[in-house]
Amino acid sequence: MTIEAKLKKEFPDFKFLERTFKTQSIYGTVNIDQITKRINKDLYLFGGLNLFISTELYKGTDKSFFYAILSQDAQVRQYKKQKFVKEEFSKTFVSGKTVKQVIDKLKEKTDFAKFHLK
Repeated sequence: MTIEAKLKKEFPDFKFLERTFKTQSIYGTVNIDQITKRINKDLYLFGGLNLFISTELYKGTDKSFFYAILSQDAQVRQYKKQKFVKEEFSKTFVSGKTVKQVIDKLKEKTDFAKFHLK
């Protein structure tokens, strides 16, 4: 099974961009309508989810690895403040020797209940 097929199977809601020749990194998103919630009197405007899987770092050495980051975009206005600040909400970071290890760890470690999708 190819990496792209495994990603589509494990994360069916994500739309993955084509890899470019320069960077073989993988980038995927889930676009949702903006969700507004108050958490501890702060106002949060939640956006979509972002998934990034890196190219191989330290390629050709025994220290080589891949990493992935999954997070949700949010804008936060703190209580009694006027300006919104951009924030990555519920960020998950995993790493491994192969991309398949990274995908498996990400699937195991990610709790989609902590993201604000509805």
